[in-house]
Amino acid sequence: EVQQSILIDLTTKQRFTLSTTIEARAVDGDVCSASDFLEFEAGNPAPPGFPTSAPTNQGSLTGAPTSDPLVTACEVDAGIRCRITGGRPEVTACRGLQSPAGTECTDNSLPRTLSFIYSGGACDFSSNAQAGFTCADNNGGPARAQEVYIRIQDSSFLFFQGPVELNEILTASGEFSERVDIFISELVDGGPGTPLQAMSLQVSCAPEDDLTLLNAFGSLIFVGFSNDALGIVSVFADVVMTYSIRNEGGLVAIADSATAVSAFSGQRELLDADQELSFRDEFLITEEARINLVDSSGQSFDFSLDVAAATRQGIVCPDSASFSFNVA
Repeated sequence: EVQQSILIDLTTKQRFTLSTTIEARAVDGDVCSASDFLEFEAGNPAPPGFPTSAPTNQGSLTGAPTSDPLVTACEVDAGIRCRITGGRPEVTACRGLQSPAGTECTDNSLPRTLSFIYSGGACDFSSNAQAGFTCADNNGGPARAQEVYIRIQDSSFLFFQGPVELNEILTASGEFSERVDIFISELVDGGPGTPLQAMSLQVSCAPEDDLTLLNAFGSLIFVGFSNDALGIVSVFADVVMTYSIRNEGGLVAIADSATAVSAFSGQRELLDADQELSFRDEFLITEEARINLVDSSGQSFDFSLDVAAATRQGIVCPDSASFSFNVA
């Protein structure tokens, strides 16, 4: 057995490569050999304010032992992630958003869902080229009533019913046929009261139906649909932004500030109090917003996060992150 010692300066992270080869000869003259290989890293830079930069005869107090030389004592990662909920599956991490202006439900592929915004408009406000569309106002029409009761049905199925507020999105879903009837009434005790508007429209997604996004049908504006031909199409995208603070250091880190600048909400402080994070703990804060893809065409949405953090021993480790997405 042969032993050899080497002196390692632990104030500097270094990579060491060791190899050895042994040759032996048998008494009959045959030669045999064996080799081995070892590679490792060791050492960490001294923390700020450390009394010395190299070992001395007398010990110096460090914040805490760093048993794993590959882990930095204080390392906080700031992050920003973005996702679309209920949107088209090909939109990943908010990349690839496009304005759907002018998109039409065609190809004779029956819809699975139809979405409208209740605008409170009269039949005269209709804007579409559908030959089979009919609309009649009753008792003065909706007249931008703040809340109404809406029912969407055909002869066999009920696709939607319930209270709807002014400018609220409603989605009808089910096994649609070629036409639907829509009844808008006053809201009385949570149910339908005096009739205000009655419509009938074709929804077979044939070219002559003119189911084009942002077309108006009485007090309803067409804002989205889904079918087998085009998947999910909507004027709106529901965006979820997630701000994260993760401790990748070997010591407990305390984040005392996390300043976010959001295209949705402006600048704000995300932490109400200091946030203590052990190794690989993660702190998350989310915000949600609905954007109009038509109005946002050509616009960039920018986000940033600045985090201030330190260990109990006074080692500071700030970090920052940024994220942007565009609507084509």
